[in-house]
Amino acid sequence: MTKPILHHYPLSPYAEKIRRMLAYCECPYDSVETSPMLPRKDLDQLTGGYRRIPVAQWGADIYCDTRAIAERIAADCKKPELAPSKQSTEQAEFIERVDGDLFFALVGLAFGGALKQKMKQEFGLIRLLRFAWDRMKLMKGAKPTPKGEQAKAMVQAHLNDMEARLTQSFVFGDAPTLADFTAYHGLWFLYAVGEYPGIEGYPNIQAWMAKIAALGSTQVRDITAADSLYIAREAAPLDHGSGKQMVSIVPDDYGLLPVSGQLVREDELEYVIARQSKKAGLVHVHFPRQGFRRQ
Repeated sequence: MTKPILHHYPLSPYAEKIRRMLAYCECPYDSVETSPMLPRKDLDQLTGGYRRIPVAQWGADIYCDTRAIAERIAADCKKPELAPSKQSTEQAEFIERVDGDLFFALVGLAFGGALKQKMKQEFGLIRLLRFAWDRMKLMKGAKPTPKGEQAKAMVQAHLNDMEARLTQSFVFGDAPTLADFTAYHGLWFLYAVGEYPGIEGYPNIQAWMAKIAALGSTQVRDITAADSLYIAREAAPLDHGSGKQMVSIVPDDYGLLPVSGQLVREDELEYVIARQSKKAGLVHVHFPRQGFRRQ
């Protein structure tokens, strides 16, 4: 089994979701720390300009969006409970709700608290302003996200629901599923990163978050972006045959930058496009069908 490479940065909540899943699977991986904002010139050699983090790489196969990454992890690690395509209707509805407007409500509350000052100290004012401008561009063309009292009400309802659910060990029973990792990363960003007050009022959530953070363990090796490009160039992507037509793949919600290439696979789960770049050679870039469209 090819060892995955995770392109991410420490404060990324979606990357934390994948980091926790890899630990749960006890799957060793290589880590490339990338910038939290554009430009990302080396990563663009692999993805063709995909805007969001994390990105996962298996040799010359590049996976964009946590849905596609989770499907590959679930298949490689024989953990079907992590595959978006294997969730029950109830689980899928929960995941869609938690990963939708609620996620942006959680992030908004985090930035409204101590996080902004924390980032100002870490980044400096100029870099923080660049980060804010980058996030404005990321959300350009997206539908408005919950703010203010609406966001607080959504988060409050979610906390009450989670506290009630977590009278059992995990969100849907005695073992973790994709729903747990999806629910975890937004609350991690609010409480662990954002240091938002009030979690002590939710002992079940506190215990569950500690449990998710402690699941499994894995070996992580830090490598450079240049290393990841070399690995891609020396590998061959999964064989999906020759390209069928030139297409562009674009997200439905935000980060609306298209990635273009030769369509080599399209099924109920994913789009795969072939791209050639000077530094990475031939790569296949994978996108989930859910949340993306082709043009």
